[in-house]
Parts: sequence; C-alpha cells; structure tokens
Amino acid sequence: RGIGRPSNNGKARVYGVELGIDLPINSQLNLTSNLTWQDARSTDRLTGFYDRLLPGEAKLAWYTRLHYSASALGLWYEIDSRQTLYYDRANILPAPDVAQHSIGMEWQTDGWQLTLNLHNLTNENVEDFNGFPKPGRNFQLTITRAI
Repeated sequence: RGIGRPSNNGKARVYGVELGIDLPINSQLNLTSNLTWQDARSTDRLTGFYDRLLPGEAKLAWYTRLHYSASALGLWYEIDSRQTLYYDRANILPAPDVAQHSIGMEWQTDGWQLTLNLHNLTNENVEDFNGFPKPGRNFQLTITRAI
C-alpha cells in the first residue's frame, strides 16, 4: 500500500563489483570516486518475491568528490547517484533514479575547524520509502575544536 516498514527478507544472493580510486591530480587537487554495481536478489521462495531485486538496494551507485585545498582552506564538490532501485519486495514500485550534487568549504587553523556544506543543490526529491521524502536542499555548519 505504499507504506514503508523494515522487514527481514529471508534469504538473498548478492553479486557485485566495486571500483574505487583516490587520485591526487596535483598537490592541491584530489579526485575520489567509487562505482558499485550489484545484483542483490531475494532467494526467498514466497510467491512474487523469488528472484526479485532487494528493496532499497541500488543496482548501480556512483559517488565522486573533487577536493581542492590551499593552505587552511578547502573546497569540494561531490555527486552521489543511484540507479535501478525499488521500494518494495515484489519490484512493483520503482524508485526514480537520483543524482544529488553537493558543495562545501572547510577552514582549519590552530585546532579549530569550520565546515559549511550545501547538500542536494538541485533540491531533488529523494525517498528512502515511497511517500516519505528526505529533506531537500539543506545547509550544514559545523564548528569543531580539537582539545
């Protein structure tokens, strides 16, 4: 009925490949990327659920972050993408593919760190459960003092 709730799916079979890279482009610019492809399927013999993709598990997920740092200041951009995802065990309710963009800056000096992040720049409507959206565009300010 479109109402999400956690449940034990019984048995599952998961195959996949994950590739990651952490590439320093130069002394100030770094690229981090992770690509995951998985085939996560139910092996529960209940009618309608056998050999279906597990709900909430994307078939393809990709994350990339470009980070620039100069002295005490750092700037970054990231994209987090998920494709081929279902809300339910029977794979009747597909979740839309999503790509969320975020930017941020950080400043560090003398044991202090100030971080300002802007997540979900394009204000994508993302739902973990059908009908229950996460917050859209949001800001995060963090001040940390090392002791």
